[in-house]
Amino acid sequence: MVLLRKYTSLLLTIGFLVLFVWYGWTHQEIFTDLTNIAVWALALIVVGKLINVWTTGIFTKWTVEAFTDTLTQAEAFVVSVLTAIGNFFGPLFGGLGIRAVYLKKYHNLPYSKFTATLIGYFLMMLQFNSLLAIAGLLLLPHNNQTNFVLLVFVGWFLAFLLLTVMRLPQREKLAGIEKMKLARPIIKTLYDIEDGWKLLVSKKKLLFQMMGLAVANLVALYAVNYIEFVALDIHVTPAAMMLYTAVVQASLLLSLTPGAVGLRETILIILGTTLGISNQQIIQVAILDRGIYFIMLGILFLMTRHSTFRNRAVSAAAEA
Repeated sequence: MVLLRKYTSLLLTIGFLVLFVWYGWTHQEIFTDLTNIAVWALALIVVGKLINVWTTGIFTKWTVEAFTDTLTQAEAFVVSVLTAIGNFFGPLFGGLGIRAVYLKKYHNLPYSKFTATLIGYFLMMLQFNSLLAIAGLLLLPHNNQTNFVLLVFVGWFLAFLLLTVMRLPQREKLAGIEKMKLARPIIKTLYDIEDGWKLLVSKKKLLFQMMGLAVANLVALYAVNYIEFVALDIHVTPAAMMLYTAVVQASLLLSLTPGAVGLRETILIILGTTLGISNQQIIQVAILDRGIYFIMLGILFLMTRHSTFRNRAVSAAAEA
């Protein structure tokens, strides 16, 4: 199954990249606007993406300090840079494996604590993400697609809300069902989610810290997306930007390819009519967004080349 997921992700990634190259070759006019972007816009996009990397470092710092020892902000930032690189170039959250191994190896943070906290944090992020999408959809003109997507996000929000309040029976009672091959991963996921949420609720300070971090991350993502559209002189309503931001974040959290390449753009193209954005504009924004992030991560990686923390993170990446 591991090999199947790995090669499926690889094939999807290659397929999407081929499509991008073909589209860019047959629509070379999309690159014209990219050469006219103002420097101030590029600077603001970089700042927004740096905030995203920084919030990952904050999450790492708070998680470690809640369970083991102190973590300097510099170390947390370097680890977050390697995490971002792993997620950008590796499928299925490759960067998270690097971070988990690093924290276990150098700070004695058990994988179970890291995973549980991460799941609880993602649960909050997806709830806020769903609310943002619902708000945007309610403000957009209604049509069949809008109503369907609204129903999906309402269902999504209620499902995540249920996961925060549900109490599962003792796992031993489901031992018979868990022996079934198809049921085993579902039951494990449900109990992992419950454990993650219980862990956060038991640590009130950490819970509110993560809640604030989730909101800040979503606001920063909204701002970056908005600036990217302004930089390309593409008009998008605030309501459409809410839905766009929700889709972008959801695609990153449910990534099957490196950086959700192709998957995110496919969803956005399907929703293009609702968002009021053409396929060409979606591709333009994708090129701008991914291009800046790629260059920024490369510079950050070079800037930290003499850091002991980076050498440790690279070692952790090799183990992961």
